Amino acid sequence: MSFNDRFHEISTEVRNWGRWGDDDRLGTLNLLTDEAVAHAASTIRSGRRVPMAIDLSPNGPQIGSIPGRVNPLRAMNYINNPDLGDPDGNAMVPHFNDDHVVMGLQAATHWDALGHVSYAGSLYNGVPADTVTALGGSTVLGIENVRTLVGRGVLLDVAAMRGVDQLPGGHEITSDELDETAAWAGVEMRP
Repeated sequence: MSFNDRFHEISTEVRNWGRWGDDDRLGTLNLLTDEAVAHAASTIRSGRRVPMAIDLSPNGPQIGSIPGRVNPLRAMNYINNPDLGDPDGNAMVPHFNDDHVVMGLQAATHWDALGHVSYAGSLYNGVPADTVTALGGSTVLGIENVRTLVGRGVLLDVAAMRGVDQLPGGHEITSDELDETAAWAGVEMRP
């Protein structure tokens, strides 16, 4: 079976089109019900926070292999500028610093909306792919549909399950390995 045929077969098996109605714009985020969030909050033991984001940095993950994808570039617009007017050089008026950032959105940790990927001319729930436009972006399935996102996060330590400090470079973590690690840790996957 070709890759494309297998991809089509899998996508047909696992897709959730229509599960929450024909006009749904959230997909599996619908599983994050008030009850699911309350349960997630009840499982907190220590309050320890683990940062998972890639820093917004000129030294980010983009290496130039995909045209148009760049790491964030920052420049200063103003440095100690008296925006309120200071013709006499009076240090006693407010001075401001301001900058701007130019960045490709694939250069840091981010959320992809359901309008991010199309297949055979359709986005999630059969929304036409041409609802994504150059000026409007994803006009139907944009990230603004999410509004808030609170749930339970699970960090699976595959290296610890394997009894090593870190996995060797190039090691691909499979879904079976994640299932094995969850079982090893006694973690139940749920919204």
